[in-house]
Amino acid sequence: MTKRIGYIRLSRDDGKSMSVENQRKALLAYDPKMTIFVDKGVSGSTNLTDPESAWSKKVRPLFQQDPANTQIVVYTYDRIGRKKGKVLSEVEDILDPGGTLHVIRENKTFTHAREASQSIEITFRSMVDENYREEVVKKTQRALDALKEAEVPLGRKPSLTEKQIKQIKELHKLGLGYTAIGKAVRTVRKKDGALIATAPRTVKKVLEGQYESREAYEQRDLAARQRMAARSILGGDGDE
Repeated sequence: MTKRIGYIRLSRDDGKSMSVENQRKALLAYDPKMTIFVDKGVSGSTNLTDPESAWSKKVRPLFQQDPANTQIVVYTYDRIGRKKGKVLSEVEDILDPGGTLHVIRENKTFTHAREASQSIEITFRSMVDENYREEVVKKTQRALDALKEAEVPLGRKPSLTEKQIKQIKELHKLGLGYTAIGKAVRTVRKKDGALIATAPRTVKKVLEGQYESREAYEQRDLAARQRMAARSILGGDGDE
């Protein structure tokens, strides 16, 4: 009887359609009894070589216990990885000892890495997936470079307003320490809207003049994006 091992991988660049929940639902529809392992937030360029990944620690060792009677199931072929050489080698290590690889979305089962048509398809898919990864990296870097050139502030928006910064400075003049000030000047936690104390390290940055207020950040962001829009419209540096 064939034993099935489900594998889910979600990288930081994947869209909502590739969510862990959607992949799991598709895998369980194929076989409700299969064991599933998940690599969340793991890049396809490292999942096969990272000793701490679910593939390395769980999937590969479990498969190697009885390869001839085991099938590895993924939602799409690129879930295995996006490094052409590594993926080709891994797929061969699955198929050569008698294992099989099933891709849910295309309802395709690979059984022989040496068989001509399957070998060509496996090689082609691996090349396409690696090229896609490299193109995403290039586009991301180009976008970041454009934002930096326009001086668009990157990173998380500051939580403290100018009013709160003023309060922190006033409380410090009264002799309160960082922790006490943080408890007095609270901020809203984004994930649940709860009021929480401002961290002592944040209070310290405010008092050392190293903290930008939310309003200043937003003004800087707006000005930078207006410059970008002007450059796009005018095709120049936005100063005309």
